Amino acid sequence: MEGAAGSGKTTTLKVVVDGYVAAGKTVRGGAIAHRTAAMLRSELGIDATAIERLLAQIKSGQHILDRNTVLLIDECGQVGSRTMNELVTAVARTGAKLVLVGDREQLQPISAGPALKILSAVTQPTRVDKIVRQRETWAQDAARAFAKGNAAAGLEAYAVRGLLLGCAGARATIRSAVDRYMDVQARLPDQKHLLIAKSNKTVRALNTEIRSRLRDADILSGPDHVVVAGDASGCRFRLHLAVGDRIRFGIRQDKIGTGVINGTVGRVEKIEDIDGEHLLIHATVDGKTVEFSTEALRDGSGRVRLSHDLAVTAYSAQGLTAETATVVLGSEYDRHQSYVAVSRARGETQIFYDQSLLAVQATGEQELRLRQSELTDNTEMAYLAAKLSRANLKTSTLALTGDAEIFREQRRRERDRSEFSI
Repeated sequence: MEGAAGSGKTTTLKVVVDGYVAAGKTVRGGAIAHRTAAMLRSELGIDATAIERLLAQIKSGQHILDRNTVLLIDECGQVGSRTMNELVTAVARTGAKLVLVGDREQLQPISAGPALKILSAVTQPTRVDKIVRQRETWAQDAARAFAKGNAAAGLEAYAVRGLLLGCAGARATIRSAVDRYMDVQARLPDQKHLLIAKSNKTVRALNTEIRSRLRDADILSGPDHVVVAGDASGCRFRLHLAVGDRIRFGIRQDKIGTGVINGTVGRVEKIEDIDGEHLLIHATVDGKTVEFSTEALRDGSGRVRLSHDLAVTAYSAQGLTAETATVVLGSEYDRHQSYVAVSRARGETQIFYDQSLLAVQATGEQELRLRQSELTDNTEMAYLAAKLSRANLKTSTLALTGDAEIFREQRRRERDRSEFSI
């Protein structure tokens, strides 16, 4: 099943799950992101986990799939072809049924191979396209515009409503975005709110500003302990931790509680210094108390794969729904990332951007075009719209129909030769 962001795919899946359960089937769920799997558990009432853990359980011989099992994979547009092949193979071997849900217009897989594109070439998906997440019709139309690469129309829709705000520099952009994010949290404390940026670096800047305010409000207590951490891009940074911090694990570690994976979240309850370099952290994860050393979370380069669970990247935001969203936007976004960022909220989404940086970038590109004798009257918004309209589609692993047909013909010939030999 394929459909636009906010088109009610999860609501539709509730009916699907109820039907299978009524027929006596066991329904299991999976997704690339831990957050999405957690959403499947809470909204669909099924046992769901990250695909990484699911495949590890299957490989270890655990009885996860059989002929009575329906495996539901959400946000499958983020799944690479190698991982999808492992899932399809496991399902075929056990006689289970596989239900895939996603959207080719949203985020592309980080790993190689557009699995959803490949599968859609041989199996016609069912589509749901009517957007029901956003309450306002204009917001639905703006999301469609971003999805189709018409970012100029999407930006204009936010600008005329005062929801697209330029700021004088990076620091002002961070502060303004956090001001808005914390204001809506204070006004609507029982609702979910998202603060979204493109890069891990910007997310860390937002988290630093939020933690400063949490300190002032005495939500964080005790001293800050510091470890050398690393993100998925391999960048080192100094991670400050205190009691009350919300944390996100960035690496799989089966020895922590019942096991954690990339994306598992928790809350710090107590911190002990072990040797001046590593910490012993007591935390609540999935409602259970666990303890772990930061040494157990080091990657091959010695960086602790742990971060704060406050602001999120656009990649981590896919599959999530909130009452409001605050987006730090910039020219580094492409069509898929901007579409995901502006389509998360039922209510109001407000966009902030660094106007000073955008002016420099737009001027630089315009000067380059002038030197190439391509006169243009691009404005800053036109420059930003052009960047946000870029598609970033991956093609490999039989992505082309001709290659797929060649592959099928080779398989037929191999099968014929094998039967003739017998």
